Amino acid sequence: MKIKSLSPFYLFFGLACGLLIGTLLDRQVSVILSKVVYIVSIIVIAIFGRQIDVALHNSDLQYWHILRNRSKWYFVLTRYILLRGFVLFTLFAIPMVSGLTYSGIVFIALAISFAVIAAFLTYFGLAEWNNCEQDYTIRLLKNAGEQARIVQN
Repeated sequence: MKIKSLSPFYLFFGLACGLLIGTLLDRQVSVILSKVVYIVSIIVIAIFGRQIDVALHNSDLQYWHILRNRSKWYFVLTRYILLRGFVLFTLFAIPMVSGLTYSGIVFIALAISFAVIAAFLTYFGLAEWNNCEQDYTIRLLKNAGEQARIVQN
């Protein structure tokens, strides 16, 4: 029996708790806290970014036969632009505007930052697609070679 991961539950529970705490805090405390989260996010991504990327790559390879059938752009859109884009946008763009009053210029800046993040993530998503294709092909050839060796013996 396959055990389901509780990661999505923890993610949404953490987001709900964070939003609840954020709405209950004073504006000045909220601004300071968002700046601390911004700095800690940069440090965590700088230290653990490669390990996170390798873990996500291995996770994609487990379901590559499914992702490959859905298409390259489905992979880029879901895995990179929506998932990673949402996380990066939440961590880096939103804390910058927590101390500002909302106006048209702020929304334009947010839209531009989202477009820039989406462009970078599209580039990295296409590169990851190629890496996964290569790793999957290598894995298939390795398995076929092992099967042929077993049959010959």
